[in-house]
Amino acid sequence: MICSFQNPDNLDDTSPFFKSVPESSARHNNLTSPVTPPFELSDLPLPLSPIQPSLPHSTPLTPQQLAMSNHGDTSTAVKPLMPLKGDCGAPTFNPDCPSKLSRFFRQLEALFLRSGITSNEEKKDYVISYIDALLANLWEGIPSFKSTTATYDEFKAAILECYMDNDCKYNVSDLDMLIGERQRLGIHSLNKLSKYHLCFQAVTSYLLEKKLIGEVEQFNAFV
Repeated sequence: MICSFQNPDNLDDTSPFFKSVPESSARHNNLTSPVTPPFELSDLPLPLSPIQPSLPHSTPLTPQQLAMSNHGDTSTAVKPLMPLKGDCGAPTFNPDCPSKLSRFFRQLEALFLRSGITSNEEKKDYVISYIDALLANLWEGIPSFKSTTATYDEFKAAILECYMDNDCKYNVSDLDMLIGERQRLGIHSLNKLSKYHLCFQAVTSYLLEKKLIGEVEQFNAFV
């Protein structure tokens, strides 16, 4: 430690590195005071307060408000488009099965509600778009389809009137098709037998109620 302060010209000199000077020669005691302070008090940083400001009181959110904040406002959400003909979920109607006509309209109206379709003209156009070309030509000939003042409900009622029994679920041809299919394919499992029995009971019970067949015909018809 002493070696670092020795005189390099005389290594035996162990006198202190700093030598005392007379009081009159010392200048560090005679410094003049600065005219202006080196900084203003406003330049100093503000002390950090350990107390955080209190937040304003807010009313707790309702479950509906929480759901809207999490999932967004559904009123402005983009509604799904109507499916195209042939798409999965698109309604279909076979004129050979008039009992399915009411179901066809129920499916259509559910899609209208989901997609926000409210225009009568759009609804009528969608009805035509989901059926085959031959049937579309017939339905387009109904006056309420072309009329701009006729509503969708009026067009729907006119279509239903074109079929003799709107409440007809099954007819004798449905029973013949059911029996013929089982005779052609056969019954090779208990599951298929149970399914055939349920279908047979549903069809024949309805035909009996409408007096389209008798009990003897029902008994003889079972495969």
